[in-house]
Amino acid sequence: MQIFTARQLHCRFAGLIVLSILMGALSGCGIDPNAQEKQPLLEKAGGMLTAGNMPEARKLFDQFLKDNKGSMIAYTQVCDLSTSYRHPEVAIDYVHKGFTINPKATAREKAVLFTSEAIAWNTSGDMQKALTAHKAAYDLLPDEPMMINNLGYAYAEAHGVADLDKALALATRAVQLARTRKADDLEIGTYMDSMGWIYYCKGNMPEAVSTLESAVLMNPNQAEIHYHLAMAYKQSLRVDDARIELNRAISLQPKNTTLIQALRELEKRPTAKPEPVLAPAPSAGDSI
Repeated sequence: MQIFTARQLHCRFAGLIVLSILMGALSGCGIDPNAQEKQPLLEKAGGMLTAGNMPEARKLFDQFLKDNKGSMIAYTQVCDLSTSYRHPEVAIDYVHKGFTINPKATAREKAVLFTSEAIAWNTSGDMQKALTAHKAAYDLLPDEPMMINNLGYAYAEAHGVADLDKALALATRAVQLARTRKADDLEIGTYMDSMGWIYYCKGNMPEAVSTLESAVLMNPNQAEIHYHLAMAYKQSLRVDDARIELNRAISLQPKNTTLIQALRELEKRPTAKPEPVLAPAPSAGDSI
């Protein structure tokens, strides 16, 4: 089954799941992060999405929702699966239905579905609507590190100077809270990646490199972190180190066109001067 990686916490986006990046919040809802793999109807629906048979996919989704009594958990699964198969328009449609049918859902359930909506908007390329959805999730769970981090990364993708200041403050708070709550290294490393990428967007390469080096040690199997570190190395004219990190990222996601293209460009211009930032994050179509 084709799924996104953890950034789609950034909402890990292009830089940001789907269920995989929501694991912390999902566990609070009693959601099994691997539930999609265990649901025959969802597996069949994924096949229909791949084949472009939207009516049949929707029929299967509707049956799955009926079987699960239209719960917010079920709507989140449908939304995330649709987004992971590159059909964010379907995901957004089911998000709206989920909120309509479950007006008394808990704050956590609503926040998780808002986050799924944000990832869908990000995948469609509408960063402003993604930011709005992340704000809604954050407003519901303002002390949840994942929601704080996601909002910070969303501000970073907006690429305004003021937005980057907001982004850094939020990402820093997410790291601090996660450490206080003794979160595992994978989670903290993900949030540190956000911090490092924001430093990169602000043009502060020493802090970007230092933060991303720490992030990649804590979360070494996340391709996006290696990519971010490679870009920071490139900006710092550490070409050999950038090449190493891009190759590590590609080893984790060998078919990712963003990574492959980044390596090709590095080989073409290995001694190029640093590029201007605010550089855009990878496109939603080539999510890392």
